[in-house]
Parts: sequence; structure tokens; C-alpha cells
Amino acid sequence: MLNFPLLGLWDKDVYVAGLPFFPLAILVLWGLLIAATAWLMERDSPEPQDD
Repeated sequence: MLNFPLLGLWDKDVYVAGLPFFPLAILVLWGLLIAATAWLMERDSPEPQDD
């Protein structure tokens, strides 16, 4: 997701709320990856069943 061929598609002179889009998009993607990793690591795992 954060490698050159995909990042090259986003490299445009576009501004969102006065901020350049490219660094803003990188920051948002990075935050989403961290949040997804944290969610996956913290969710409850099923309890083993005793027979």
C-alpha cells in the first residue's frame, strides 16, 4: 500500500483544507494501518473448549 507505484498515483498538486493532499493521505493511511493492527492484536480470541 505504501510502495512507489501506488504512491506515484497520488502525487498531484491538490490541496485539502490548505494542506497538500499527498502528505495528508500518507499520514491518514499510516494511521489507519496502525489502528487496524491494534484492533487485530487486541480483539478477543475464542476460548479453548474443554471436553
